[in-house]
Amino acid sequence: MTQLGLTSTDFYYVIERVRRAKQIPYIYHCTYLPERFVTHPHDLSYYNSIYTQMKNEFKIHLNTEPFVEYNQIILPTPKKIAALLEISEETPTVKQERTTTLSLSGQIIEYICSYKRWEYYKIKL
Repeated sequence: MTQLGLTSTDFYYVIERVRRAKQIPYIYHCTYLPERFVTHPHDLSYYNSIYTQMKNEFKIHLNTEPFVEYNQIILPTPKKIAALLEISEETPTVKQERTTTLSLSGQIIEYICSYKRWEYYKIKL
């Protein structure tokens, strides 16, 4: 996968999650991780908080590692995403793409592609 800087013989995992607020699905996350950072591939609940697992298992604090994030308004919303967020395809969403690298090695440790319902998006600079 090019976003992770992997070769064609490297493996990675994809973790898909939908988060809710008061029973309303507001964000869809699709996280890509290199194989070596996924130690419990069959226990999905283990990855409710990927950042906590990285900290506990590998002593990596993803919140403090360098990252690049792009945000853009998407319209129409892809059909699969609209269904997961329980909105129409004609409802705009905010697409967020984030790539995090390890500060010591420069290795890409995660790539995340998220879609957030527009009414839940707010940014402070």
